[in-house]
Amino acid sequence: MLNSLCDGSGGYIGSFNESTLIIGHSMIKTQVSARDQSVLLGLFSSFTDMKINADESAIMLIANTLRLADQRAHSKAAIIASCGTVPMHKIERCLPVSITAGCTATALFVSSNWS
Repeated sequence: MLNSLCDGSGGYIGSFNESTLIIGHSMIKTQVSARDQSVLLGLFSSFTDMKINADESAIMLIANTLRLADQRAHSKAAIIASCGTVPMHKIERCLPVSITAGCTATALFVSSNWS
């Protein structure tokens, strides 16, 4: 879904089963959910509702996206969200990332090589 406005009048938006949903350059004014074994990417967008949820074994990646709510992961789901803007040039510093998981992770390594 690119360059769109979802006002929530028809319900919430989300990915389910084994689907992949890409939301780019869009404004979402309703709940955003990922369930089952789906993948949801939110890129260069705005999520202005107060509910961002991942459940089951879903994975949600949110980058360069305004969020007015804290994201919540349940069961074995994971949400990975950038905490700032992604640089468009090479940098020599860390990119802040927040990770919300519904389970206890024993090890996690996040690496980026922007060039």
